[in-house]
Amino acid sequence: MPSLKRKFDKGQEYVRYITKRIKLHRRNKGRGAGRFDTLPPEVIHIIATFTERRALSRLRATCCYIFNSTQYHWQHTYSVQTIRTDFSKRSLKRLEKLCKHRELMLKVETLLIQEPRRTEFGKGFTWKRDSGAFPEMLRYDQDAVKQWQAVFSKLVNCRSFIFHAASEAHRPTNKLTGTDALVVLLYILAGSGIPAEIPREVSGVDPKRLSAFEMVKLPGFKQACASIRSLCVSGAMRGEESIFATMLPHTAALQKLIVRNCWDQEAEPFMAALAHLARDEPLRFHLREFEYSRSVFDRRQRAPVNATRHFTQFLASQNGSLRKLVLGPLSVFEGSFVPVLDSLRDNNKALEDITIRDMQCWPSRTRLRFPGIEKNPVVRSFVQGFTC
Repeated sequence: MPSLKRKFDKGQEYVRYITKRIKLHRRNKGRGAGRFDTLPPEVIHIIATFTERRALSRLRATCCYIFNSTQYHWQHTYSVQTIRTDFSKRSLKRLEKLCKHRELMLKVETLLIQEPRRTEFGKGFTWKRDSGAFPEMLRYDQDAVKQWQAVFSKLVNCRSFIFHAASEAHRPTNKLTGTDALVVLLYILAGSGIPAEIPREVSGVDPKRLSAFEMVKLPGFKQACASIRSLCVSGAMRGEESIFATMLPHTAALQKLIVRNCWDQEAEPFMAALAHLARDEPLRFHLREFEYSRSVFDRRQRAPVNATRHFTQFLASQNGSLRKLVLGPLSVFEGSFVPVLDSLRDNNKALEDITIRDMQCWPSRTRLRFPGIEKNPVVRSFVQGFTC
């Protein structure tokens, strides 16, 4: 068996190797002499151990013998890495049952918070709100929140949180909307203290239902923000009153920030909020990676609504910590990107890796090219200019 392990260096090559060397049963050609169900259990164990999830899923569909032989490995390795929840009581009981098995509990790495199609968030619980706040926020000291905090305090390896909700709709006060579910997630982070990553943009949240002033007053809000290490911001959040602009001053552990889908009126207020944080009070976080895409740079716009100026101010505030920068796709008006290049060259001395992709110059609609970066993405002597 050890020699067989050395022969297969990559997990996905197992399936290709087996299918080429074992005769399969085909219709109208009789039963093959060698089939998957003739493989010894030791070989199946090696295949299941060193094969990635997608390839193993295809292999399990070949015959019942392979399916049953790999069932234990599949359940204990792949089936619990990502857990889906809608904060319902049924979902809570399922997680409580999983937490009784330590080997399964330790394998949970990602929580997918997704609204069910035919029902709503938090079904089975009676959710209480603070009537003294406007808009009415969920209460922190209620049984439903405490039960969820108790469960997630056991999932010590669950660090990644993916949030996706449908569009907001009017619902009774004792039901959860997508915005309320995001507040519940913040309550969970505050109660567990687990370092968290939000690698994808948060969708289905109505900014009008979240007051920045009320969010800061929520118990554990600052503690929850302090545990976030990775955050992806979508263009749906606008201006200094958005929940993300409220969270960023308290994200002391933030190392990776992704800003996507920020166009015109969305990009400018958000970048202004970042520049305001960098200018008026020292940013508590020190980014190592920053990605900015699907936006517009136009220095012709009047201050203070100038995304280019705010963008350069924010990058300058990350001097000494920023190691990796990803820009694009972007739309750049003539000459608008020059201040950004100058700022990167003069201020961000610690930058090691930069990627610029799909950047078009308007109104000529020509693509900007950076020959130095295309040849070597590692920033040693930064690009002095660009061709348009």
